[in-house]
Amino acid sequence: MARKEEDSLHDGDKVGLLLNFALGHALWLVSGGGVMSPFTVTERGGKRHMNVFVGEPYETAVDAARQSLIGLDPLTEMYALAYDGYVTKDGVRLDAILVEVGSRGMKGALVASQRYRPKKADQTFEEVGRALVARTAKNVLEGPSETVSPYR
Repeated sequence: MARKEEDSLHDGDKVGLLLNFALGHALWLVSGGGVMSPFTVTERGGKRHMNVFVGEPYETAVDAARQSLIGLDPLTEMYALAYDGYVTKDGVRLDAILVEVGSRGMKGALVASQRYRPKKADQTFEEVGRALVARTAKNVLEGPSETVSPYR
């Protein structure tokens, strides 16, 4: 019986695939110039599930998405949380997609950012630089935590 390509991947490779999926989807959403609602992607048994969160102000939706990840089914293998935010580099604040991703058994979670210039009437959408893994966060699959909003 032939093995699926994904079955032969290491956990780190699978985390990278989930990160790229979430980041690519988020960039596609903002590339048209609209507002991106925060979303989560969880993976269990090789199947992905996506949930979108809407709220005003935007930070409320991000917090709701983060809180939804606490206490996930013990069979959940990986998660990603994607939201639109900002990154400051050299004193300049730029729009950015931020994606937090973690897997069961992984120490901490990764947070990646991709800066971009949003589409406007006089400007096309443009990614700025390459995506960077900027920091690590608490891995919500590794037990209860005091989650902190990135907006507080």
